[in-house]
Amino acid sequence: MLLDIKNAGTKETIRNQVYNILKENIIQAILKPGTQVSEQELGDELKVSRTPVREAMIHLAQEELVEIIPQKGTYISKINIEAVEESRYMRQILEVDITKAAAVEFPESLFFSFEENLNLQKLYLEQRNYSKLFEYDEEFHKLIYIGTNKMRVWKSIQNISGQLNRVRVLSLSANSDELWNLIYNEHVEIFNMIKNHKVNEVQEIVIKHLERGKVHVQELMEKYREYF
Repeated sequence: MLLDIKNAGTKETIRNQVYNILKENIIQAILKPGTQVSEQELGDELKVSRTPVREAMIHLAQEELVEIIPQKGTYISKINIEAVEESRYMRQILEVDITKAAAVEFPESLFFSFEENLNLQKLYLEQRNYSKLFEYDEEFHKLIYIGTNKMRVWKSIQNISGQLNRVRVLSLSANSDELWNLIYNEHVEIFNMIKNHKVNEVQEIVIKHLERGKVHVQELMEKYREYF
């Protein structure tokens, strides 16, 4: 087992660091669906005791990202299509209204953050670094919630989006350049519509943007049957 271990924030507790690392590795399919995992082995690799690993696993089980089977073991959950669609539906309903609110009023102080984010997306697109692209895709949407003072909503969405994000990562890695160029261009459109107060137009593009993932699910189920 070889986890992708990013530098954790210095303010994070050990428990939160372990949880975030494991969740990221599940979403990126480094810990593959259906795989049995050992708390001891994970703790050894992360250089922590079993306690924060066990606590992280309980949290991840609540998010349906791992399955703990008594007397048998702990497994990375397979991707649940029903959960994917539920979280996509919830995110779309909330994000359309929040983005419309952003187009009505948005702090100009965050425009630079948007522009910087889009520049980094373009850079990683050119480098074909899809892991970083996904990271800045998430950050782009998070900025909309920050600017509308809806971070509690963002955190709630993140708590139920694990299964959805697994599909998004698979879809982005499978479809590569064509899909990412499309998504990047839609991000540019969304930013410009927020900046220019295009309330009705931004609703249409956000719906199209968030529904895009539905198109590729069947294709992914055929390509990665063992993940579902």
